[in-house]
Amino acid sequence: MRHAVLTLVMAILMAMAAPASAFVLTPLDEGRVVVELTTQGASREAAIEKAKTESVLGSVGRIFLSDKLLLADDLLVKYLTNYSNDFVTAVEVLDEQFVAGHSEVKARVYVNFDKLQNDLEQKKFLYKPAYKPRFTTFMTERLEGRISSQGMAREALTGALNNLGMRPYEGELTTPPSTTDVAGDAFLLNAAIISSQRAGVEVVVSGECRTRLADKKKLYFDDFWFYDSEMTAAIIRVDTGEVLFKAKGYGSASSKDQDEAIKISIDRAANQAAAALVTDFEKFWPLVVQSGADFEVLLIGVNEELLRIITQNIERLGRETKVHVRKKFDRSAVLSIEYGGGKQDLIDNLKSCPYPTLDIRNPEAEQRFEVQVSG
Repeated sequence: MRHAVLTLVMAILMAMAAPASAFVLTPLDEGRVVVELTTQGASREAAIEKAKTESVLGSVGRIFLSDKLLLADDLLVKYLTNYSNDFVTAVEVLDEQFVAGHSEVKARVYVNFDKLQNDLEQKKFLYKPAYKPRFTTFMTERLEGRISSQGMAREALTGALNNLGMRPYEGELTTPPSTTDVAGDAFLLNAAIISSQRAGVEVVVSGECRTRLADKKKLYFDDFWFYDSEMTAAIIRVDTGEVLFKAKGYGSASSKDQDEAIKISIDRAANQAAAALVTDFEKFWPLVVQSGADFEVLLIGVNEELLRIITQNIERLGRETKVHVRKKFDRSAVLSIEYGGGKQDLIDNLKSCPYPTLDIRNPEAEQRFEVQVSG
């Protein structure tokens, strides 16, 4: 009974992972790679063109073996879909048949990877993460429940982050408005990411601040104003649109001057939120984005389900093992791995993965491994 259940589970996993297992990339000499895959199209020609496009898109991930990452993924997909032929040197059709009203082609596609990488560099699709990335801040501010456009909370959070060592973008992005919390709106966040990429900003900080009058009373013959502020903020990675960390800050203040009480309460909330964000960010950015982890594993020919299975398998190395997805693109994903053990332990773990099959292309490497994933 147990054997039957295991067989059924493996069959389901193989069915879910089938598209990824049909993509095999092999590095050649002189900066070239060859991709073997099967595609379908309305005609033989359409299937071959699809094979070219998918081969080029699937090859891009090898850039992650360097210290570079990708920007504007959606735009990059459109660009390579239109110009994939520029990077294909030859196509060898291994098999073809007519299946369910479509032409199916098994092909071997030769891609000039060096030319592809150089072109993406020239087109500004590649970037090297900064040691101290620049950030810009968006903030919705409410005073007594009403929207405020003074920007006091935004300036307070920017200043607090700067005081803790983060580097603010000195200008102001044209879109979207800086007085809006972009984290909660997909359209605004996309606009903020596009503007940030153009300005060389790698991190977006976005949130909301609410300030209200808690009390007003006379003390020592003077009127005193008591204000409470609550600030929520998130750090967003521009190249992926991923919300990395969230934090809250609270502040209270009193003063004979109403404006001063408001400002001090906001400053205190900002300082508290900034401290929490920076603590998490300073651990994450050098380790994951700047390749400071113990090991990196580039997976070629992977989908979301296979990525989950492989990640869980690596985590079996021990309780202290942590696996982070540094970047994904098309059929590729590069993992940053925190592991205090030796290189051979990681290699043995990858080789022993029961499913999918993992073929380590460069076992002689010290830190970055290129792994072909197949069923």
